[in-house]
Amino acid sequence: MQVMDAAKGIMRQSGNMHQWGDGYPSEAVITADMERNGGFVIEDGGKVVGYFFSTIPRTHLRQDL
Repeated sequence: MQVMDAAKGIMRQSGNMHQWGDGYPSEAVITADMERNGGFVIEDGGKVVGYFFSTIPRTHLRQDL
């Protein structure tokens, strides 16, 4: 959830005061995304640096970037 808090901070600093408010996304939302095979994390050197949700089939996503 640290990456989500960091993203919220960046959004607020850039003037986006409305997206991801009131506890969204919660850990339950992220868990549900992953259980639906739609939640993905982005890692750099073994550290989580990002997250996204996608409905694009996994076969169309590159994992080597």
